[in-house]
Amino acid sequence: MIINISKQAENNLLKMLSDNNYSCVRFHQLKSCCGNVLVDILLDDIKKNDVIYEINNLTVVYDKNLSEKVKSIEVIFKDNTFMMKITPTTDKRSNCTNCSGCHKNSNCANCCNHNK
Repeated sequence: MIINISKQAENNLLKMLSDNNYSCVRFHQLKSCCGNVLVDILLDDIKKNDVIYEINNLTVVYDKNLSEKVKSIEVIFKDNTFMMKITPTTDKRSNCTNCSGCHKNSNCANCCNHNK
């Protein structure tokens, strides 16, 4: 998995880690459906089975399963907020046949909630 973090995002994340006594930034998968992956960014501490990725002085961790679904993550800091661009490993249009929420008269509540 490729991780790109802008210098401004890196500096803000390092400050937040220091201010809140955490050791790393975690990319956490929220949900995925139709090749679409939702990822959150959290302040955390390193856990036993984490994949560890170092960017200068910033430690980023994630679960191995995330790297199977995500090709790349880009993080920038703009207008006092972090913004992420997630590129999945699969073409989201190719997986929609398995998602009940992508078909007429179906509910995506058990899948990705994109109909909500």
